[in-house]
Amino acid sequence: MDRIQNKSTKTIRVILIIVFLIQIILTAFPFIWSEGAFKDLNSSNTESTTSWICSSCGVENPPETTQCKSCNALRKSTFTALDMIMYIGASTGNHDADNVLNVMGMCFMSFLLLPLIAVLFQIFDKYYNWKNIVGLICSGLGVICVIYFVEGYLCLGSLLSLLMYLVSFFFCVMGIFARLLQTPNTAPQKSK
Repeated sequence: MDRIQNKSTKTIRVILIIVFLIQIILTAFPFIWSEGAFKDLNSSNTESTTSWICSSCGVENPPETTQCKSCNALRKSTFTALDMIMYIGASTGNHDADNVLNVMGMCFMSFLLLPLIAVLFQIFDKYYNWKNIVGLICSGLGVICVIYFVEGYLCLGSLLSLLMYLVSFFFCVMGIFARLLQTPNTAPQKSK
């Protein structure tokens, strides 16, 4: 028996495709901030030619320093999930730092893979409920990943991603209920 999509299940499916695509785009937003912990990750942050302003006291500092000359606060840097993923296999010369950053890069890979898997199911599974079940699992894992991997270093991208995962979780639940409650479409009968 072929299942026919009704208007509400189509609408939810389109909304979920858009939300999961937004989550993929969010991996290019600032995802994690650090106070000097990842200074070797992005050489442009440490070897910059422009001075930087301390976020704690507002004093301008020379580009080569990592600590504020006034309050000794560490220079803050932001990294996208893509920065962390692109670091996999690279080397800074510090073996311990490389191991930590490689593991973090593998962990941050989940921020790209989870929405990608979910959007593929949303696109190709039109008539069954697998798209909603996989979307629900990916959304739940996404929330856990943001909370566990990013922890207290939340930045714009990770906050928006967390919000999008919660929204997609809600719409996946709605999609499951819409699928369970749908009635078969029947053509209206002509009266004689």
